[in-house]
Amino acid sequence: MFILEANNLKKWFGNRLLFSIDKLQVRHGEKIGIAGRNGTGKTTLLRMLGHEEIVDEGSLTVKGTVSWIKQEEQNQSFLSGGEETKRRITQALSQQPSLLLADEPTSHLDTQGVQWLEKELIHYPGTLLIVSHDRALLNTICTRILEIDGEKIHIYNGNYQSYLEQKELATNRIQFEYQQVEKEKKRLLDAARRKKLQATQMGKIPTRMSTSEARLYKAGKGTQMAKVEKQVKAIESRIEKLGEAEKSMEQSPIPLDLHYHHPLESKVALRLENVSKTIGGRSLFQGLTCSIPTGAKVAVIGKNGAGKSTLLDMVVNQEVGVKLSPQAKIGYFHQKSKGLKPNHTILENVSLQSRYTESMIRTILARLSFPGDIIWQRISSLSGGEKQRVQLAKIFLSDANFLVLDEPTNFLDISTREELEKVLISHPGTILFSSHDRQLLSAVATFLIIIEDGVATCFDGTYEEYLEKKKANSLSGPNPDQMLLQYELTEVISRLSLSLKEEEKEALEKRYHQILESLKKCR
Repeated sequence: MFILEANNLKKWFGNRLLFSIDKLQVRHGEKIGIAGRNGTGKTTLLRMLGHEEIVDEGSLTVKGTVSWIKQEEQNQSFLSGGEETKRRITQALSQQPSLLLADEPTSHLDTQGVQWLEKELIHYPGTLLIVSHDRALLNTICTRILEIDGEKIHIYNGNYQSYLEQKELATNRIQFEYQQVEKEKKRLLDAARRKKLQATQMGKIPTRMSTSEARLYKAGKGTQMAKVEKQVKAIESRIEKLGEAEKSMEQSPIPLDLHYHHPLESKVALRLENVSKTIGGRSLFQGLTCSIPTGAKVAVIGKNGAGKSTLLDMVVNQEVGVKLSPQAKIGYFHQKSKGLKPNHTILENVSLQSRYTESMIRTILARLSFPGDIIWQRISSLSGGEKQRVQLAKIFLSDANFLVLDEPTNFLDISTREELEKVLISHPGTILFSSHDRQLLSAVATFLIIIEDGVATCFDGTYEEYLEKKKANSLSGPNPDQMLLQYELTEVISRLSLSLKEEEKEALEKRYHQILESLKKCR
């Protein structure tokens, strides 16, 4: 049974066609991800399906009840952003709708929150249409992907990874067809040139001929020339029918020129020696000790509020226990980054402190969704998300050899996130970054710092290796010693928040550090 049907549906934005759907049929229980760059109309499509946006042309039928998980909703409660998002998700699911529309439901959720959402959506029995920049989520739950591309809607069976593979095959086919058409056009153009040259030579009368012989020669060759000219026109007609072949937009890896990069000479880029942080009487993490090798891509992971951004700030400010390599030059990106010149263009801002060529700068800007003439826009005309992408480009193309990036994927659509991955992987420097994007973590991270339950630990390996180890530990059953230590840690933290005598406080702090060391060994 089809719960949703659309035929010859069109949506206009002023005089511009936003998208059109020839035919769309969605069965009960399907889970469909909606893909497309920012501005292509993904949210508008959801609003149309939820009868909150008018249909300009065509027909749309939706059967059953509809519930929404909207992207932006004013939070007037005392809840945090993540808690508010969870509340709205729970409320929408509790209505047991026939059709659930979800617009960026992972906003404000940390990794654990996204994993909770995954389980909820997997067990949701109804039909789901979801817009999300979380590729891992789309891989886990989706049975089809609906892509908005070039004003058209394309449907792909399977999850997001399957969609990417099908797109790659289509791209390769287009590339092959383009090459074949261009090869045939070249062959025909060469043939046309030869025929034209032949016709020109036919028109020349040999000097040894008499006037009467020349007249007879010209009459005979005229017929042959007409035949050749007819052949030329036929060739030109075939070339015209070939038309302009579509060339695929396949992008090659980004080779950041090492000539402009000054690598660290030391083998260790950063040492953290018993790094701790307490804010407002609350301990975020204690006793973080590890060495980060030069060139590592280090991901800092943990729940919202665990202290990830705080740790990045501590590294940038080189607080107590932070030992940076003397040659380290930091490029720092955070959500409140400033420093762009509002009256300068995008290209001018990025070029100011970059030694890279304009060609390379344009390449990086294009990868971060600033193609073509967009680079001539002034910073003052850009949105907040666009300004942050310019900041990222500026950092990547600076002479910084130690990048510190706090949630760099915020405000990026899926395509731009994928390009960001390539930039991060290609960058020759050491990178310390925080992110809840599991796909980014899997693709980029070679070293992890985990902040969990007030304990910060290091893991020398990839995100996938970390998850495998964590899974193996959970399968082996709970560690009784670890459970007792965690219980005692909670008690100690609770007692430390009270007004105590100095002697008693010192004893508790000593025990606190002992527990942390024991927990590290357990983990």
